[in-house]
Amino acid sequence: MNTQMHKSLNTQPEESELKFHCPVCGCNEFEIVETGVVAFSPILKVTATGGAQYSKTLHDYTNVEEKWYECARCDYRLEIDGDTISAPDDKLLLAWFRINDEGGY
Repeated sequence: MNTQMHKSLNTQPEESELKFHCPVCGCNEFEIVETGVVAFSPILKVTATGGAQYSKTLHDYTNVEEKWYECARCDYRLEIDGDTISAPDDKLLLAWFRINDEGGY
């Protein structure tokens, strides 16, 4: 296929990545925190000396109580106007990132 023709078929603009940092500690890693998640690790075998081997951990999300976003280093909870952003709220998360974007979004 002709490269110029291929480029013209791709009409979607490239998505730019927002650059951010924690307003408390400056870290640029955030995470979603969920309380009430139950994790299961089936036991594959137990040795005579007491060692155990487990299979992949499975998660049950049916009883999740709370979800929020926070800084991975200092546990600062992302908030807008003093209200913690509950997860998953992609619109508010995007709003927070736009407000705190270092690239001048």
